[in-house]
Amino acid sequence: MDGHHAQLIRTSVKDPKQLLQAYRSRGDEEFELQVRVTQSLTIGEVHQIIADASLRPEQGSYRLLMVIADAINTEAQQALLKILEEPPATTRFFFALPHHAQLLSTVLSRFSVLTDDTKSSIVQTTTFQDFVGLSFAERQEVITKRLAKKDTAWVEEIKTGLAAYIASQGYQSLTATKVLELIMLKLATRGASNKMLLEALAFTIPSGQGK
Repeated sequence: MDGHHAQLIRTSVKDPKQLLQAYRSRGDEEFELQVRVTQSLTIGEVHQIIADASLRPEQGSYRLLMVIADAINTEAQQALLKILEEPPATTRFFFALPHHAQLLSTVLSRFSVLTDDTKSSIVQTTTFQDFVGLSFAERQEVITKRLAKKDTAWVEEIKTGLAAYIASQGYQSLTATKVLELIMLKLATRGASNKMLLEALAFTIPSGQGK
């Protein structure tokens, strides 16, 4: 069994019971489970996770902190580093993130990755490269045409390419990165205004950045 203190699974599953089936426990030891489900893990939530990690389990030999999220913002990832590097002896972490969720390399290196199809699913799509290679006015025109045709496949390719773009930029601009992370999280989701999000994307990335 995998005894690593921090495990990561890339999946769209959000049901804790299903996720526990993938968790690699330490032998037959019993543990106390604590689950946190959130859309985008914030620094405030990370501070609470750190506080919870310091508590000894009331039952079982260790406490398992399961975190199910669609994304983790940059500040939250940076705050996670120390607890992942020096975890309490009686605490283990199990994170479930979708394929498009981006992690800093320093954070990712702290995890034992159970399933990770990121290399095959998160790529700098030609659609995205073409889009950000346009002028601002041309981007607006493309957005209008694609949405008029209800081209959901195009929107999904933009979202996938955006995830790769964020990772490739190395978080050079924190403010811009926060905007792009929010766009990526909301784009192509139920209830989201794709037009508004795509227009925000068009004006956030400098023209010609996709090539």
